[in-house]
Amino acid sequence: MLLKVRLSSTVKHQQGVVMVMTAIAMLALLAVTGLALDGGHLLLTKTRLQNAVDAAALSAARTLDQTNNTQEAIDDAIDAFIRNASAAENSDIIDAYNNNLFTVDVEFSSTLVPFTVGSNPATFVRVKVLGLQLTPWLIQVTGFTNKQVGATAVSGPSPTLSSNICNLAPVMMCGDEDSDPDDDYLFGYQTNEVVVLKHGANQESDVGTGNFQLIRLDGGQGGAAVRDGTAGGYDPNTCLSTGDSVATEPGNTVGPVVQGFNTRFGQYQGPLSESDYPPDFVTDAPAPALRLDSEGNIEFTNGTPYNSFEDLSFSHAHYGSAYSDESNGFDSLSEAENYHRRILTVPVGDCSSTVNGQGQVSIYGFTCVYLVQPIVQQGNEAHVFGQIVEGCSAAGTFSINPVTGPLPTKIILYKDPDAIEA
Repeated sequence: MLLKVRLSSTVKHQQGVVMVMTAIAMLALLAVTGLALDGGHLLLTKTRLQNAVDAAALSAARTLDQTNNTQEAIDDAIDAFIRNASAAENSDIIDAYNNNLFTVDVEFSSTLVPFTVGSNPATFVRVKVLGLQLTPWLIQVTGFTNKQVGATAVSGPSPTLSSNICNLAPVMMCGDEDSDPDDDYLFGYQTNEVVVLKHGANQESDVGTGNFQLIRLDGGQGGAAVRDGTAGGYDPNTCLSTGDSVATEPGNTVGPVVQGFNTRFGQYQGPLSESDYPPDFVTDAPAPALRLDSEGNIEFTNGTPYNSFEDLSFSHAHYGSAYSDESNGFDSLSEAENYHRRILTVPVGDCSSTVNGQGQVSIYGFTCVYLVQPIVQQGNEAHVFGQIVEGCSAAGTFSINPVTGPLPTKIILYKDPDAIEA
């Protein structure tokens, strides 16, 4: 009987240990399950939040690039964030936003590195959401109740584009193959300089006899192709790269050039319509206008010599200010086809060997040109005046060794240089 008692006592003691071990195991199982469920929910929500923040940064940067207006950029950032956060699977995010549990902050900097908040001119945009608190589930058994995520994104213009550049105007400029980074000139041109994109019949073009700096971009030729191209009827599949050769379009083609370019100023002639080619939002031009004198020098129509862009009563600087003025009647990129219609992306080529008639010109690179004024036709003359500007948005591939200057770029996402964490 004594042995039996001892065995029974041992069994009861072991049963107590098993219960403790089972409780510990259950707690560990709950903790592991909690980590898996809550951790997965945390990572999934962070990914969805990052997507919404990325979209907001891209939208804000595009708006800033097109309007130079930081308030419009902020408005579009918030709008893009809300639209993306309102997707059916993002209920945690939009519910927290609607309940004011976090804010969407939009910041601007003139440089990417360092990202100096508030520096001018505003070029890069940062959108950030910090401290989005999520409801903890099983992870609470471990004693952790802090379950929050955050995300940040920076967007702005890319390094300069060098290949597969599309949406080009069907005109070219003759330049030099200089690319000295310490030189203020690029391809022989200086920022803000006014140039003649197309000469008239009485001026010899640098391209060669019978050429007036027009080019063929999509295989089309003749007046109709020139008219559509100068109006902005770009073939999305027609792109050029540095080092390519482009075919020249021989002939003066005065009428189609005037009809095409002037749609950008809201002036319509021939078969072009406003519904197909809307005007730029800003159509002001200098008064008096520019013209060429008998010796081919730029002057004003009142006979005053032109010395620099500062002589213009309405230059690209005024144009940029007009875009920032909300009184111009536009506040949404829903009408983005009207934005910057007067800003052209133009190839710069090697005209050292003249091309008489139709031929090929090698491309050094690309530059950005602002159309100064509507084109005035006088007989066989239709001079196109442009101002070289700092940059423009285009589609294309940027170089890993970009150069500085008045070159096309595109809006892209960057890693936040300050690596802000939630």
